[in-house]
Amino acid sequence: MILSRAKYLYYLLGIMAPTIDAVLAGFYTVFLLHYLSLGEVGVLFAFHLLVLSLSDFPTGSLVDIWGPRRCLMISYSLFLCAYLCLELVIFVQILILPLFFLIQFLFATAMAQESGTLIAWFTNQWKANGGDMKTIRSIFGKARGLTLIVTTIAMLIGGFLAEYITVSVAIGIGILLALLALVVSSMLESVPINRMRVEKRYRDHLKDAIRVVTDDSRLPTLITTSSLNYAGYFIVVALALQPILYDDLESLFLLTIAFALLQMIQAFSHYIGGQIMRFSDIATALVIWTAVPLIYFILFLTIAFNWSVYIIIVVVGSLFAAFGLYNPQITQFYQRLTPDEHRAAVTSLTSTARSTTAIIFTVIGGIMFQYLGALVLLLTATVLALISFGLLCRVWYNSQTLVKLIESDLDSLRKSSKPSPAQLS
Repeated sequence: MILSRAKYLYYLLGIMAPTIDAVLAGFYTVFLLHYLSLGEVGVLFAFHLLVLSLSDFPTGSLVDIWGPRRCLMISYSLFLCAYLCLELVIFVQILILPLFFLIQFLFATAMAQESGTLIAWFTNQWKANGGDMKTIRSIFGKARGLTLIVTTIAMLIGGFLAEYITVSVAIGIGILLALLALVVSSMLESVPINRMRVEKRYRDHLKDAIRVVTDDSRLPTLITTSSLNYAGYFIVVALALQPILYDDLESLFLLTIAFALLQMIQAFSHYIGGQIMRFSDIATALVIWTAVPLIYFILFLTIAFNWSVYIIIVVVGSLFAAFGLYNPQITQFYQRLTPDEHRAAVTSLTSTARSTTAIIFTVIGGIMFQYLGALVLLLTATVLALISFGLLCRVWYNSQTLVKLIESDLDSLRKSSKPSPAQLS
């Protein structure tokens, strides 16, 4: 395949999956609340995360058996089926809860199958055709920028259609996008690499991850911190934030605009966070994270005292900005601790831990939101952020101790290598 054609196919398909998801992302929770209770929505999201965590690596291993073209076509077919089921919910409105579980299963499996497949295909194509591996970084960066622009536009279009025309038309856009992605993915050149037993590969994969993690005490702490951060972020953004903002905005389109703005803030902050080089990465992450529990608590106050919805959006924007600044720092430190040959295994274990924690807190959060209200949910997120801060302090202390030990060993080595006066004489 010609490199330019491979590049444009990568750009096109790289924005498809997040764009298909973005059509409903700005108002999906509010949409679900027309049919389900808050507790049921929490269980539904937890089920989605459970399917995603269990199927992420096994579905990725299928690429080695069937090749990326067939696997991507399966992924976009599952997206198509999920959106068709959503249309069925609107028109038929029977067996609502079981049907929603089926929809979440289809969405999760589609995301799991798509994630990583396209990048692996493009990297192999680039290397096989003599592409420069340094140049590929700029292509990945450009693809990320294009994805952000297109998904934000798709989010705004979906919110506009849902508010001023009908949700059914917004879902129809998702169907058309899934069909388009299915057609484009059929154009890929796809050759299976080898065959393997998925079950054995997954088991060995997790064994390697556990062994590597136990070799450095900081890695389990970082994984726990990441899990708590994700749980706090998820219960606020996925469960609490949409209904809270919708109560004041009373418009799916305005709600979508708010989420698109928050997405842009997080992306811009992520870029700035990657440019911060003044401190070591763990120290910078620790400084940034001091703001997160405070922002959660300020959000608690804004809702408790019924402050303006615009103040709430500013506070939430600050929270998204803090996450955007924090992620590059902690990711860089985490990657530095992980051996190259086991990075995929440890990353898989981290994803599993995050998903498991998010499942637990999503179920609990949905029940708390339904019976105790949003304020208790926000206080829970604040407590999780404070615990995470304490764990980060522990990682920082252990890292400093390790540095001191290394410096001490080097100093002793230098002293022992110097000849004594008696040896010189």
